Amino acid sequence: MISHILNFASKIHQGNVDAGWWSDLKTGESILHTRNRGELLGLTISELSEGSIGHANLQMDDKLPEYPMLDVEIADAVIRAGDLLGAELRVHGWSADALDIKSVHAAIEEAGYNRISIVDADVDIVLMKLTNIVSVAIEHFRKGRHKQGSEALIGFILACHKTFELSSYLTNSLEEIIQAKADFNSKREDHKLEHRRSDGGKKF
Repeated sequence: MISHILNFASKIHQGNVDAGWWSDLKTGESILHTRNRGELLGLTISELSEGSIGHANLQMDDKLPEYPMLDVEIADAVIRAGDLLGAELRVHGWSADALDIKSVHAAIEEAGYNRISIVDADVDIVLMKLTNIVSVAIEHFRKGRHKQGSEALIGFILACHKTFELSSYLTNSLEEIIQAKADFNSKREDHKLEHRRSDGGKKF
């Protein structure tokens, strides 16, 4: 499963590199080594928060209206985590053999994810446990522990897959939604470099 996640992360990251998200908007130079990891992880948490809001308001997603907002926002969080993981793999050249499965599961355990029943737990409780895993990753990256931070990201992606498999609130395929969102993002005007360089364009 780790090899599958690493392949996914590398693919997601390369797509974002091609789209210019890993280049300086003014100079075009790579920001692979300097891009703010805490900022990226904060955006991952914001996706989970938006999922909670969408579920509370019984909203369908505004970009993929065929899916509930909750499902899409968790998928967005997985995409963001995969992008950062892919960046770390590129920087450090890690393979599946170089990463510690015990550390992956330790992050999940530290977050308390395994101590709730995913099948029937309240959505916000599940989302909080997923947020906790991202927070574990943040702490590792904040202290320069990029390998452990990356292992925590693997744990987060694993936990999201498990959540989709077990939660009664989620009835769609995570892989299907990720593909649909990737296809949508590839055509978005607000993701194009010229739009991002304009006033009010997305900067991060």
